[in-house]
Amino acid sequence: MNGTVRRVCRNVKRWQDAAMALRWTAAAMLEAAKGFRRLKAHKQLPSLRRALAAHQDRNAINHDLEQQAVAA
Repeated sequence: MNGTVRRVCRNVKRWQDAAMALRWTAAAMLEAAKGFRRLKAHKQLPSLRRALAAHQDRNAINHDLEQQAVAA
């Protein structure tokens, strides 16, 4: 994506303001999106998110218990 943004935006010789930079960057990102491919396992992403959240919750509880043990 960064390469496409660089290629599209190099045509601008004089940036007038921040809004112009945003417009050109958005146009370049839309152009780059045409070349993106879908992940093969995109249907499993919600279950991965749940598993990661559960893992994080378990580690947070263990970390809290360790801090309480150290404080005692």
